[in-house]
Amino acid sequence: MDLPITRPVQLSYGDELNFYKFLEKLARKEYNGFIRVTHASSEGYILLKKGIPIAASYDRYMKSEAMEKILEIIDKIDTLIELFEIRESQMDYLIKINKVYKFEPTKPTKKEPTKPTKTSGITRPEEVSKTPDEREKRLSREELMQKYGLKEIDEEEIEKVLETYKGGAITTVDIERIEEALINRIEEAIMVIPDIRNVKVMIFLENAPEFGGDIKVLIERESKGLVSLLIGGSMSEEEVRKHAYDIIEMELKRTFRDYPEIIENFNVDIEIH
Repeated sequence: MDLPITRPVQLSYGDELNFYKFLEKLARKEYNGFIRVTHASSEGYILLKKGIPIAASYDRYMKSEAMEKILEIIDKIDTLIELFEIRESQMDYLIKINKVYKFEPTKPTKKEPTKPTKTSGITRPEEVSKTPDEREKRLSREELMQKYGLKEIDEEEIEKVLETYKGGAITTVDIERIEEALINRIEEAIMVIPDIRNVKVMIFLENAPEFGGDIKVLIERESKGLVSLLIGGSMSEEEVRKHAYDIIEMELKRTFRDYPEIIENFNVDIEIH
């Protein structure tokens, strides 16, 4: 597949990552990008549009056959999995130049016509308001979730576990679901800092012997105008870094309200551009 290879936003090995839950997370985020899978001398790609796999290649294989080959080696210890991000404005072009790798549309199953039943009173009209594209999109998402055994995240369950945490390992909630919840909270909190254009948070959790991990934050600032530079109307880089760290600390303590010492279990790295 012809795709723009830049710096991956995430890198894992097959034995470290639950790939099906990884796809679930990307589907929830409606992620635009692609996954590169490398195993021995073989290389494959999965193109994602709004979190839905729409094309795949693996060596000489294409489409669904390529996806099947990827799933055969995805959990191997020597399989490298990389996630890349694509701007939404690039998607249509990349889909066009890689159209030979696109999955075939699912053919609808034929249903026998049913005899109309007699009803009294006013009958409710059938749901015909949704366009074919909307129905196809809904169907594709449901089929994907069913195919990979995915399920929707239970936010209340995560909230309860985090609020009542008092140390040790967490065994009742999947770690990747906790990562997702923390990423969303921290990104939303940091975006309140003035002159911030974009924030990217990556969290890598460890669950033994004590729950904790690494938090990587990439902050993109708005370009400073001449007036701001002259009158000092913008925060310095060090002020932004300190403010972001304070926000992360506050957000962790607010999330793990029964165990505020949790901040000591995290290493925080903040990059500002």
